[in-house]
Parts: sequence; structure tokens; C-alpha cells
Amino acid sequence: MGSAPAAIWLPRAGAIAALLAGALLLRLQGIGDQGFWIDEHASVLMAGDGSSPSIARIRSDVHPPFYFGLLHYWMRAFGDSETAIRLLSTVASIATVGFLYRLGHLLYGARTAWMAGLVAATSLLQIYYAQEARSYAWLMLFTVLSTDSLVRWRLTTRTRHAWFYGLWTVALLYTHYFSLFFIASQAIYVVYACWVAQGSGENRRRFTGWLAAVVLAAILFLPWSGIFLEQWSGVQRSFWIPAPTSLAWLEAPLSFLSWWGPWSGESRVPVAAIGLAFAGLFALAWFLGRLPWPQPSRPTDSLEGCMTGRESTVLLVLWLAVPIGLGLQLSLFEIDVFSFRNSTVSACAALLLGAAVAAQLDSPWARNLVLAALLAPSVAQMPRYYTEPHKDQWCEAARFVESRFQPKTDAFVFDAPFIRYPFLACSTLEGISTIPSAMPIDPGYARIWLIRGYGGKDSQSTERIRSRGYATAERWQGVRVEVDLFDRRPPASK
Repeated sequence: MGSAPAAIWLPRAGAIAALLAGALLLRLQGIGDQGFWIDEHASVLMAGDGSSPSIARIRSDVHPPFYFGLLHYWMRAFGDSETAIRLLSTVASIATVGFLYRLGHLLYGARTAWMAGLVAATSLLQIYYAQEARSYAWLMLFTVLSTDSLVRWRLTTRTRHAWFYGLWTVALLYTHYFSLFFIASQAIYVVYACWVAQGSGENRRRFTGWLAAVVLAAILFLPWSGIFLEQWSGVQRSFWIPAPTSLAWLEAPLSFLSWWGPWSGESRVPVAAIGLAFAGLFALAWFLGRLPWPQPSRPTDSLEGCMTGRESTVLLVLWLAVPIGLGLQLSLFEIDVFSFRNSTVSACAALLLGAAVAAQLDSPWARNLVLAALLAPSVAQMPRYYTEPHKDQWCEAARFVESRFQPKTDAFVFDAPFIRYPFLACSTLEGISTIPSAMPIDPGYARIWLIRGYGGKDSQSTERIRSRGYATAERWQGVRVEVDLFDRRPPASK
């Protein structure tokens, strides 16, 4: 009897290892090919170059300190190249695939677990954040770990699961403030779960354990709460996140399923490519389904079946809808904290729900159709993702300038003050003359370099430079970065 579970477990472990290995290969492909975009430069700046992370810089930002502190020590251990720094996010993303498989198995069973793992492993959204030096990969990992611990506490009321839930809640609070909305969704679920559970004494124990974990997390967050309130007041006064559109509630779940994302810029879904990918994936699934795969029975999980499919679905729907809904509601009061990046706190819920829908269908044809639909957006856009630049091209802009720079005659205008850092971080230029964008242009310079990025359509920098007698001599344009070289016009002859 002892060898039977091992005989079943070993093939499953090998398949999970293959799934994770495939996810790793997709995330390592081209991870260091593109330079940092402006937010990644900000991450490096916040992580600090001294003996500890720069708390003063983090304080002036709008994010909590966990990722920046972790990145600081990661850089000290592995270096500051694009590949080395982004690998910190890759670690979190691979862990997310594995723990999402585990959570799917806990909520719905093995079939949902495999489908959720496959969709997460190939998700272009997940791959993008695995290749970005920002906190979002860690945010998604902690939401999965938190939900997993909460469900295990719900099913067993074992103290260690409550402790783990409190730990992941603290990690969430120190990773991204949007996690407050995620915790709110869990609070609604806990009330629901206690209401449907049988036995008032058991209800009180479950609710009290969850509440104690949340209180512990709040106490551990207190040392940072003062800085959080300072940052929050800054968000209320002025912020750069645009107000969401009326369709944001629909666009967010579509972005979680990789229909579009940060890599696509202003473009939207290549429908024809996704249709071809869908047809090819469905044909592949139909072919693989006809092969004589072995169907070993799996050992019984002591937790499986204790939670109904209805309750599991309620949990995921709340996880998906509440953070998006609360973020959009705040925008009605001109507190613009909603963005598709911030709402990735709900991304893994969308993947699990999609996998659960596919897995619960009785017809193999229907399952294959839904699974192909979940995979198609990522598969269709992968060639473009891996071959075309989609991050800010600051280093390319710096190389263009360096090849033409004349130190005795040239001055710089940065269209927005904060773009000076990413440009100079990629450049070898030193001691350059800079004209603040709000000051008049001194016509004493022979040439003016205008560096633009995130300046907005209403920027007046070009008109200001031309009004002082300069004309465009050369122009370079890349992804979200523009460079114009202006020459001084000779005075008109009388």
C-alpha cells in the first residue's frame, strides 16, 4: 500500500516540474535585452546605493518599502544589470505558478489546478511582470499565498494557517497599498463563509482567528502607517494616474487574461492573430486528447471536497471584483488610484476563474474551446512581445545623443524634470549644461537638445525653443522617448 501513493505522486511531481521549467524558460527569454523603463529606474533609485535602502526617497514616493528593501540586498548579492535585477521578479512569478496550481487543486481539484498552472505559466501578463523590476510579481504571489492560507484556515482552523495568513497580509501591506482592497474582499468572504458554515461555535472560532490575524498584521504595519498617511495625502492633492474610462471594469479582467497590457502600448488586440492561435490551440488539444494517456487515480487530499464549488467561486469573484470596484469608486471622488497595474492584485483570481469554468465542463470539446480561448491571447502576441521593444528606450536615446554631442556648444532641456534621471543613468555624459523647462531659453547656446518622455501632448517645450531662434536639425524617436536637436539659426541678413 505504501508504494501506491508514491507511484502516483512521482509522475505528478515530474509534470509540475516540467510546467515550472517551461514557465521559467518563457520568463528568461530576452529578460535583459531591453533597458529599464522609467519606473524600473525609479525602483533602482529607491533601493539606494548606500548601506541601506533610501527611506527618504521611498517616503517621497507612493509605494511601501518591501520591494525596494528586498531589491537593495538582491542587488548587493547579484549585481545591478537589467537581467540580475529583473530576476528578483522572476523568482516571485515562478512561485506564483506553483502556488496557483496548489490553490486551484484546493478549491476545485486536479483538473482546474493543471489548467490554472498552464494558463499562468504562458500568460503574457505574468511574463511581463516577471521581467520587470517592480513589485507587481510579488504582489500577485502574496495574494495567492494569502488566499491559500485563508482557505486552509477555513477548512481546518489549524492555528498555523492563521499565522501564515497574518504573515502574508503583512507582506501585502508592505508591498502595495492596493492590497487594502484585496483584504477588504477577503473580509467579505469571511463573513459569507462563517454564515454558511454549520455550528455557531465553529463560526465564532473561524471569524475570531481571521480577525486576530488581521489585527496582528495591522499592528506590524503601524511603524509605517505615518509615512503611508503622508503618501496618501500626496495622492489626494495631485497624481499622475488618469481617471479611468467607463469601460475600465471590463478592460481590467481582459488585461489579466493578456488581451492587452503594458507591452502593447497604444494598440489593442490583434484579433486575427488571436483567432489563428485559438484555432491552432484547439486543434492541438483535440489531438492530444485522443492519445492514450494513462489515467492513474490520485490519492485523496484530506482537504479536498470540504469546500463547495459555490463557496470557492464566491471567494474568487470577490477577489476579482472588490479591488476593481473599490478603486473605480474612489475615482468618482477624484482620488485616482485605479490603474490596470494596481489592479493586478486581482489578476490571479481571473486566471483561476477561467480555469475553473473550463475544468467543470463535461464535454471535452467545450473544455478545449475554453482552454484555447484562455491561452490564445498570450500565444498570439508572444512573437511580437519577444521581438519588438516595448520598454522605454532611454539607453538608445542616450547613445544617439552621445554620438553627436558637442560639449562646448550644447545644452539640454528635459521636458519633464523626472526624466533627467533615467536618461543620465544610461549615459556617459558628465557636467552637461541643463536649462530648466520652466525658464527662458538662453540663445547663447549654439545647439539645444530636447529630451521628451511622458511630457504630455500639451507640452510647450518645442515652441519655446523655436521662439528663441532655433530650428530642428535632427530627430530620434523610440518607445515613449523622443530626442530633438535644435540648431541656432543665423541672423537674417538685412
